[in-house]
Amino acid sequence: KYKSNKELETDLLWLKNRYQFISLEEYYNNGHKKTKQKLLTFDDGYIELLTNVLPILERHSIPAIFFLTTNFTINNEKFYRNSISLIIDKLKSLDQNLLNRFLKKINDDGFFKKNFNVETYVEALKKIKFEEKHIIEKITNLLDINPQRYFLNKKQILELNKHPLITIGAHSQDHRDFSLCSDTEINNQIIESVEEIKKVTKSEIVPFAFPYSSESVNRSLLEKIQSENSNIYPFFGECSFKSNDEIVLKRFQGDRFVSPYHIKTT
Repeated sequence: KYKSNKELETDLLWLKNRYQFISLEEYYNNGHKKTKQKLLTFDDGYIELLTNVLPILERHSIPAIFFLTTNFTINNEKFYRNSISLIIDKLKSLDQNLLNRFLKKINDDGFFKKNFNVETYVEALKKIKFEEKHIIEKITNLLDINPQRYFLNKKQILELNKHPLITIGAHSQDHRDFSLCSDTEINNQIIESVEEIKKVTKSEIVPFAFPYSSESVNRSLLEKIQSENSNIYPFFGECSFKSNDEIVLKRFQGDRFVSPYHIKTT
């Protein structure tokens, strides 16, 4: 489930009436020591950042950081989780006979380790991990699905980068779960995605936000990365507010729904 424009605007106004939104530049210049100051961030790099989110930010003069996954934005690759959504949508549109034929086909071809039926196909698709994305590629071909572009392109990123309210940051190359990655993979994901953003935006310093969570990432590795790459700062991570963590700025999620007022409840 996602928020409507109105729901997002309501959340942001609720926050703005109680806190001061600051830009990343203000954070660089003055630090982030006041509890009433907040940094607003959006992840991934979907086209809605330009078409839906930016107009709301402009109406209320709210600065924000857009963290982009570079493979899906700059390098125009497909995100397997978007393909899963399109597959589910296509399957729900099929009549029962066609759906049964499709399910039999993917079971017979051994796309999954075990057979699944009509009642559990959505659950099975949602459980597919990054390492199994070849399964999704096969199913999109089988269903004749050609995932269209849902992410910002270079031209749009450049347009956003010129906007006084927007800062562009890196969000890894392909949104991999770092808890399943080696230190070498994490190092490459961070440094290479930041370099991609630097090439496009010409920014001297690029912030980085961890996909999923930063809790499992070795802090010594992050200290080493920052000591060797002064252009990467700061790190943003979804992690426990109880932990004493000096290297990762803590974030809470505002996109999930807790009825009736998610932001207020959080």
